[in-house]
Amino acid sequence: MWAINSPQSGRRIEQHSSGTTRQRISKKNLATIPIGVPPISEQRRIVEAIEGYFIWLDSAEAAIQTGLRRCTRLKASVLNGAISVEWPNAPLGEYLLSLRNGVFVSRPAAEPPGFPILRISAVRPMVLDMKDVRYAPGGTPKVDSNCVEEGNLLFTRYSGNPDYVGACAVVPKTTEAIAYPDKLIRAVVDETRMDPRYIAIAMTARLGRQQVESRLKTTAGQVGIAGSQLKTVRLPVPPMAEQVRIVKYVETALAEVDRIRDALEQTLARVTALRRSILQKAVSGDLVSQESEDEPAALLLQRIQTDRTVSTGSKSRRMKVTA
Repeated sequence: MWAINSPQSGRRIEQHSSGTTRQRISKKNLATIPIGVPPISEQRRIVEAIEGYFIWLDSAEAAIQTGLRRCTRLKASVLNGAISVEWPNAPLGEYLLSLRNGVFVSRPAAEPPGFPILRISAVRPMVLDMKDVRYAPGGTPKVDSNCVEEGNLLFTRYSGNPDYVGACAVVPKTTEAIAYPDKLIRAVVDETRMDPRYIAIAMTARLGRQQVESRLKTTAGQVGIAGSQLKTVRLPVPPMAEQVRIVKYVETALAEVDRIRDALEQTLARVTALRRSILQKAVSGDLVSQESEDEPAALLLQRIQTDRTVSTGSKSRRMKVTA
């Protein structure tokens, strides 16, 4: 089992596999995959060593996964703890100068030339990936007039995943004009009264998110929310100085959580790489020491071939007797 799961065997299996969406390999091709056959006593030592290492790696991986789940809960705790229901609340729409859907572009290209336009996937809760773009062909109507600017808010208007609908992120400083598509909504905030970064925090925290989810509508398998509904979400509104303090606290705390998460994910990748390395060493004969009293592999293979020949002959005689 371990030999066939090794990286070396995996590459050979890929070479003999077929299929586009789902790779598969026939029994005939699988039977042709060569694997090393060390002496049986060495095989047992190899298996014992692999299982010993993997028990330790399983424990490490379980601890890492627990840490990643705690990071997710810690992020939610930071956001929820930053918003107080004791402040006066008001509809989001009272603090917006405009709220507008993006422009429809049919089949934007993956590469230039063209006008850059954000993909729907660019917006995630409190995160905007300005590099996640496609390119609208020249002459696309109104594309250059539907651009985002620093401090704008972008909301996801439609998605197949309800967790992303109503997701909100702030547009960072950018040096190039980038449009946004019709499945995103751009909000221009009155920054003399509300900090856009605070709005993103409040909309992502439990209080705001619950209101967004109560306004979602499903049409033809797609979940969506209208801009008019977003305007009605009521948010606690602290003084501007308090908003700035909250933003600084949340950004600092979330950056630290992200640092911890990145470290855990890197460690998880090393665990995966170490598993592959152990299997590779196992099939290369470098995982355990070889002992002089082990039966030579050549004799083992000869005995296997002899047993197979005897077994085939016995089967043939049984078939003749039956006939």
